[in-house]
Amino acid sequence: ASQISYSDPTMTAGTHFIKVITDADATVSETNETNNEFLFTVVVPESDLTITKIIPSTTALSIGSSVRFTATVKNSGRRTGSFDVRFNVNGVQLGALKTVPLVNENGSVTVVSDAFIVTNADSDCGVIVEAIADVAPSQVTESNETNNDKQIKLGSDLAPYQLSGEVGSASNPAIVKVNIS
Repeated sequence: ASQISYSDPTMTAGTHFIKVITDADATVSETNETNNEFLFTVVVPESDLTITKIIPSTTALSIGSSVRFTATVKNSGRRTGSFDVRFNVNGVQLGALKTVPLVNENGSVTVVSDAFIVTNADSDCGVIVEAIADVAPSQVTESNETNNDKQIKLGSDLAPYQLSGEVGSASNPAIVKVNIS
């Protein structure tokens, strides 16, 4: 028995039929000449990009500190071509688009944002960071074009802790009087 292997990284997405023929020129004398063909199907999936996680370079932030975000882009389909990743902070693009040359089949790549400087603006309390892969239309043909982004909230996730009988709680509100003279 012989083993044959075949690889074609340029094969397009879709369903392909492959036929293997042995003794195609009938040079070998056989008792059954009708069983020399084998036909099988190969399905090559479209690329499918997802952002699996976004990690800030630091979580110890104060006014004026700088933070970058690292997004992991996973491809669960065939190898991609070049595409861009955009980072947004509160809906505003952060720095330049980041170009990814390719992601191999079932591979992943990390992309790092430009720096975000923390300010004392009201909008910086509970910042929404978003990474979006394949931002321009038709850079990569995908099986699902609606799953290319992920968001995280950068800010305090601690809630005030008070017991119901304590002053300042919903059941026992504190009253503050301010004298203006």
